[in-house]
Amino acid sequence: MDRTRKGHEIYVSSMEQSAQDKTRIFPFVREGTIIDLGAGAGPVTELLSQRFPTSKIVAVDNSSEMLGLLQKRFEATPNVQVVKGDAQTFKYSQKVDSIIFISTLHEVFSFNNYSHQIVIDTLKNAFNLLNSGGRLIIRDGVHPEQENLYLKPKHKESYIRLFRFIKEFKVRPMVYSEGTFHKDSFVQHKSNNFDEFTGDNFLIEMHSQDISELLSKYFYEESGT
Repeated sequence: MDRTRKGHEIYVSSMEQSAQDKTRIFPFVREGTIIDLGAGAGPVTELLSQRFPTSKIVAVDNSSEMLGLLQKRFEATPNVQVVKGDAQTFKYSQKVDSIIFISTLHEVFSFNNYSHQIVIDTLKNAFNLLNSGGRLIIRDGVHPEQENLYLKPKHKESYIRLFRFIKEFKVRPMVYSEGTFHKDSFVQHKSNNFDEFTGDNFLIEMHSQDISELLSKYFYEESGT
């Protein structure tokens, strides 16, 4: 539990540290009602509220833990409203002037079995919330080249955390193998599975995009918590 809590702190800290870089999208923001869709702990929301003090900033997230952080952070900030909502289906009581997706759409993609259609539907939903002349602004990463790569976690705890990721995210089929490492090559002796973990000679073949998602996440909460 301590490792998970520490991982959560690192995750939130990383969002705080990268917030200033994300302000490069601000010249494209149209003032009025601004939706930060997938606000996380709220570092960009805070910068939006400071840059656009006469605008209404709506911080939207679906995580109960993030919503708690948002409520605490903005309880004394009059131009920020915190709303629980899902990026795919979010609705608002009126048309808005800007909707911002910062590091959100890749989550929509990976949480929904890598469905491009879900991403398209999410963008259509957001577009329909905009006033005439409104802005839809996206800042996100680019997925890696499509290939299979190999993981060798350093200890059993790493495998346990990986297994949680596998259970909670819809990853592609993986191959568990046991064999011998020779510099940059791996000679497979037999196929294996997670429950038969044996240590240093255990290798996991995994799709590059799944590995990218794994490495970008610092903690994994059980569903419903």
